[in-house]
Amino acid sequence: VGHSMGGVIATIIAEQRPVRAVVNIDGNLTLGDCTFSAQATAYSLADFRDHGFATMRSAVFARGSTEPALRGYHAAMLATHADTFHANAIDLVRLSTRDDLAPRFAALTCPALFVAGVPSGICAESRARLAAVGARWIGIEPAGHWPFVDQPEAFAAAVADFVSTVL
Repeated sequence: VGHSMGGVIATIIAEQRPVRAVVNIDGNLTLGDCTFSAQATAYSLADFRDHGFATMRSAVFARGSTEPALRGYHAAMLATHADTFHANAIDLVRLSTRDDLAPRFAALTCPALFVAGVPSGICAESRARLAAVGARWIGIEPAGHWPFVDQPEAFAAAVADFVSTVL
């Protein structure tokens, strides 16, 4: 089970090692999903260290007053080193621009479920790509990038239903 970049990592692990199942929660599939990572990569590493990361953290903090999920993201950003965040953002943007993450997810040999926050999680292009490649996915509505925060009951029910089919 992985969320966001963790969903991408879960897919990569399942391609390389036998796993029982994969649940990818709003993992980035296309560049349109890289909201914060794309912002970070717009800065050089030096500029990100100097002011970019602080600017991003301030913006996330401000949005957290009306978007509860961002409160936890802000706390995580405070515990993250700027160099690590920037390097991971570059990796995620690179992976998301290759246009192969949806087909790779659909091609997993284990049971796999993609849980998308709709309408504000993964972008419409990514949802269309999942559908086009026949990936098993469910949209949790209304939700954003953190469907487990926005709709905890619906999220838990969807994952529990899936897990019951693979146990």
